[in-house]
Amino acid sequence: MKLIDNRYKVNRLVNEDTYSSTYEVVDLWDNDKKVFLKLYNAENNSIIEHFIKNFFYYTQIKHRNLLLNKQFSIVKVIDGRKVQVKQYYSTSEFTDASILDNVYGNLPLKKKLHIILQICSVLDFLHHSGLVYKHLSPTNIFLTRNNIVKLKDIASIQENFINANYDNITRFFIAPEIIFHQDQKVGESADKYSLGKLIVYLLTDSFFQPNVTKYDYKDIEEMNQEQITFINEVVNNLT
Repeated sequence: MKLIDNRYKVNRLVNEDTYSSTYEVVDLWDNDKKVFLKLYNAENNSIIEHFIKNFFYYTQIKHRNLLLNKQFSIVKVIDGRKVQVKQYYSTSEFTDASILDNVYGNLPLKKKLHIILQICSVLDFLHHSGLVYKHLSPTNIFLTRNNIVKLKDIASIQENFINANYDNITRFFIAPEIIFHQDQKVGESADKYSLGKLIVYLLTDSFFQPNVTKYDYKDIEEMNQEQITFINEVVNNLT
């Protein structure tokens, strides 16, 4: 497969799972910009129905720290041949930035705090837009070379939420009401829980220690007792 809908030139397969396949493509109709294109498996009806109703709304959610959703449509032509089986696809903003999980260990305290502030900004924006991110984790956060945070696009996160599909890292950050599918209880507090877990993950060596309320900070020599007490209180209130 080299060309989709006479518009998207396929560069490479990025990821493939039970529900979809994601490609890096070039948009020939938009100045050869790179985008992510995701093809959905035909039997993934719940996702397709959800996107038919909601995808346009997701395209309107725009924030500098969030990868954008662009288009949801039906594949008409592949490599110049009309497609016989109905198959849907979506496109989203491209990034080649590293996921936070791969780079956070070498970051100085100042940069880690800047990351947390950017995440607070985008979560506040989403909550004011009536959205809960639900799957905030180091594998769903990208960090550019300029230390700019980019959260994975909303449509991909919604897909993972509907399919209860998350990796072994993300499950440590997801609020209990999401893991146990208590959808009626899922609200802004779910993201606050994940944010608290992320702060512990970035700033301390205590992430995998259970029932901790006072944390072992990685950069403790750069912090005073008042700052340590404040962060302890913030994390304990969030989680």
